[in-house]
Amino acid sequence: MLKRMLEIQKRKAELTAQIGTLSGADLDNAIAEVDALQEEEKELRSKMSDVEKRATFVKVDRGVEVKDEYTVESPEYRTAYLKDLQGKELTEVEKRAMTSAAGSAGAVIPTTTMNKVIEKLYGEGVLFPLVTNLNIPGNVTLPVEDTTADMAWVAEDTASSDSDDKVGKVELLAYKLIKTIEVSANVEAMSIDAFETFLVNTLSRKVKVALDAAIANGDGSSKAQGICNKIAGIQTAAADTLDYDDICDLLASVKAAYKQGAVFAMSTNTLYKRVAKVKDTTKMPIFKQEAKERFAGNVMGYPVVVCDYIPDDKIIFGNFSYYYMNIAKAFEIAKDNSVGFRKGSTVYRAMGLADGKVALQEAFNVLTVQAGG
Repeated sequence: MLKRMLEIQKRKAELTAQIGTLSGADLDNAIAEVDALQEEEKELRSKMSDVEKRATFVKVDRGVEVKDEYTVESPEYRTAYLKDLQGKELTEVEKRAMTSAAGSAGAVIPTTTMNKVIEKLYGEGVLFPLVTNLNIPGNVTLPVEDTTADMAWVAEDTASSDSDDKVGKVELLAYKLIKTIEVSANVEAMSIDAFETFLVNTLSRKVKVALDAAIANGDGSSKAQGICNKIAGIQTAAADTLDYDDICDLLASVKAAYKQGAVFAMSTNTLYKRVAKVKDTTKMPIFKQEAKERFAGNVMGYPVVVCDYIPDDKIIFGNFSYYYMNIAKAFEIAKDNSVGFRKGSTVYRAMGLADGKVALQEAFNVLTVQAGG
């Protein structure tokens, strides 16, 4: 009996060391084997005499670290979290991981899964990858340089004069960002890795749409405030017409200090029905098609970003790093089977807390094509 106990402990130690490197079915099998070994160990202990238990404690338990504490980064928590969302039964190890992971209460998306969502946001987002992204819990007030004076040359033995530098601030709150997704019951049949891929793709797509739309045109009412709503901007010289001089006026309206890293951003309609038709003084189109990644090309040397959440006939020019977006609380996913009871489907709700605002208005301007009479 003691020999078998030693074998169990040795095998558990081997599996514990491997779990951090496994995924998919291999991880599920390893966790299931650990659970089975623990059940066998419990049964053996119940049959052992006190002397045998003390001998086992000395020879085995002191040499093996049993992991009972988990975090949202633990592979056990990831598996437990995804299986719970699918409605699958959890093993004892997975139950402990769900209940003991610090600060999760079983609701926080596992770190590895969330990292994949963020990676897709940066890879597939349009405006979100360009802005300054923060992850500060709760409401936050950030200092921003507002008015700055240049350094001045002074003669030897002459005191410098005080400048009129000013520091402004941008206040970011924590507004709810919610999206529900209804999924058929066959989601339970997916493997852990396939279900994670489904969640990552779906969540990143929904979040990307919400964040890009808010950055472009959010009204600031219980949501982020968009650039088009914050900045009054300028208008074209003539109604229903965009010409070379209008683009030059837009470029001139943003100081050179903010042009490093600046882009043009506009909708597909505005690009191809307005901007792509504009020609310079040599009768050459100002739009140069160089489509790659998320950029459509460039206008007068500045990249063009196409985002269809920007209203048609509006063109944003500026440095998007001066727009601040704060994810005050990481996204959580909850499920509800009752909503889709008749159809046998499950409704998943993704919710996070976020806000965004223009940090420095002079880093942007918006050109609007005047409506025709």
